[in-house]
Amino acid sequence: MTVPTTVHRHHVRYHEMDAQGIVFNGRYWEFFDVAMGEFFRELGWTFATMEQEGLVPSLVHVEADFTNPATLDDELDIAVRCLRVGQSSFQLGFEVHRADGLPLTSASIVYVNFDSDTHASRPIPDVLRTQLAGRLADAP
Repeated sequence: MTVPTTVHRHHVRYHEMDAQGIVFNGRYWEFFDVAMGEFFRELGWTFATMEQEGLVPSLVHVEADFTNPATLDDELDIAVRCLRVGQSSFQLGFEVHRADGLPLTSASIVYVNFDSDTHASRPIPDVLRTQLAGRLADAP
């Protein structure tokens, strides 16, 4: 079975570059955040809906590998897939390729559903947990 993957296209802008003329590594966290938002939007969850329904994902763990650099005006395809779903956390995998297919970066990010009032984790809403489980990838 092929699990659907969300792909977000990003065009590298001047302000995302560092002194070496490549995308600054910290910018990838922003790219991943936008791609995560598009992943949830594809499931029918806007950020407003997520908050209203009790989902406030907070990044708690990141692992990333940088294979090749991205440069000014590159078009990046950022693929997102669900790797794991727990009671209060989920893990997304990200693969970044230049539009011509060159692999650039891969990452795995664990998010915990966060209660803004108590500053503690809380369960993922059941309907979303079911949707995420339906999008689970076979392997990280």
